[in-house]
Amino acid sequence: MQHCVNIIVTAGLSDKKLRSKLLGLTHCKQIKKIYLIRRTPLTNSDNKNIVNLNPPNSIVNSFLLYEIWRLYKMSTTLFAHSIHMLYAIQLIPHSFHTYICSIVFNKPIVLSVIGDDVHIHLKNSFIRPVLKKVIRKASFITALGPRSTKQITSTGFAKNRIIKILNYIDEKSYQPDNSINKKWDLIFTGDLVAVKALDVLIKAFSSATINQPDIRLCIVGNGPEKKFLKTLARRLNCEKKIDFINKTDNICKYINKSKVLIMTSKSEALPASAIEAAFCGLPTILPDVGDITGLFKHNISSLIFTSGNMNELVAAIENLLGNKACYTKLSSGAMQVRSDYIARYNIEQQASYWEDIINQINKAA
Repeated sequence: MQHCVNIIVTAGLSDKKLRSKLLGLTHCKQIKKIYLIRRTPLTNSDNKNIVNLNPPNSIVNSFLLYEIWRLYKMSTTLFAHSIHMLYAIQLIPHSFHTYICSIVFNKPIVLSVIGDDVHIHLKNSFIRPVLKKVIRKASFITALGPRSTKQITSTGFAKNRIIKILNYIDEKSYQPDNSINKKWDLIFTGDLVAVKALDVLIKAFSSATINQPDIRLCIVGNGPEKKFLKTLARRLNCEKKIDFINKTDNICKYINKSKVLIMTSKSEALPASAIEAAFCGLPTILPDVGDITGLFKHNISSLIFTSGNMNELVAAIENLLGNKACYTKLSSGAMQVRSDYIARYNIEQQASYWEDIINQINKAA
């Protein structure tokens, strides 16, 4: 007889990212109810297993009041319902409430580490001792790749309790469309924030136009850096070759109108935008940060450069756009990334990873 469980999930993230993150849980037959504690309800989710628990509008924008409310709501939910497991997506700040409640109510916890959790915060000497305690309390941790795994095991956490679970990508929504003419040579999709180092991208693009004057760049997204980036493009006399597009839900259309996806971030986890591009058959130019090289291999599906190295970045742009054989090879490699990813992280596989986690927690209980 299958043992159905109720879990509490606490998270932030955008709706799109969170839906992808929860997909394995929502399709796991052993999950009865998911009590989702978050600032705002998860929209466009028709899964009846998810119960949205959200604060009053009066405290949504107050960090302190929201965090107090969140701990209160998690505690009262544990009192009111038969909860079997707590799940925190991102260590900071979401794991702290989970850690406290796991001690008070003696419940197992699962943590999902993402990007800055391990590549920045866990390396911080001030907060590392606190995070080590939280990590060691976990029954299992989900991670995105080998670098994350290495950082987690450096705390003394057992490697066999780290499960690699990557976000679900809908293969029907993201697929090549060869009927669309390519309008842009390079495309970036994401938030226009400082950590993305888009000033480096625009400077490298400007340099590349010296030898390849007809290339064009598309930047899709919104953010506080937008005005600065447009000013920079004008100063470098390349503004007529760059199109800034507002954030859109139909990102696949823009990906398929482009030849190469490019990122220049100082820090990343494993960017969904790069995976979405690979699903559409695009080669990528990516920085060697986070867990990127756990999925994307240099000179196979991508050209990987040292983050912040302008010479490497310009060379990668010129090589990929100017060498047809290189482009064809990497495009084929991107399609292989797509095939492998679908095989390992489809809906059924996502659910099976969680079934295994729940079964092992139940056996240990």
